[in-house]
Amino acid sequence: MNYETGKLISVTSGETYSPFDGNCNALRIDKETFWTNRNSNSLEFLNHSCNANSYFDILRSWGNKDKLFIPLISLGPIHPSEHITIDYDAYSWDMKVTKCSFTCKCGSKFCRKTIAGFRFLNPKQKIQMRYISPHVIKEQLRNL
Repeated sequence: MNYETGKLISVTSGETYSPFDGNCNALRIDKETFWTNRNSNSLEFLNHSCNANSYFDILRSWGNKDKLFIPLISLGPIHPSEHITIDYDAYSWDMKVTKCSFTCKCGSKFCRKTIAGFRFLNPKQKIQMRYISPHVIKEQLRNL
């Protein structure tokens, strides 16, 4: 299926929890809260790219802690042959704290080689991000 810029790709439901339980496939939705679909963990199949083509729009999520729905939105045109990807650095300030940092092999010309959280990006890399989650923006502002 083709997706144009800004189009809804899917809505994924999951539960929120705190504190971090070691699940590096969970999505951080604020400083202390994580979100995952424990039944199928669809996040496990959504790969990272340093030039991601989609994002989870946390500001447009709805539900409660037991069942939170988060829309996945396209950042640009996505063609049927392309994998749908998100940028993991957009959702975490410091992945080293949770022992979830990793060596990137996305193959993008913008590849940062190490994914460790927004905190570790240089100013140029931060400016190139096309989406940054609200809690990461708050952390950046606290650390200016």
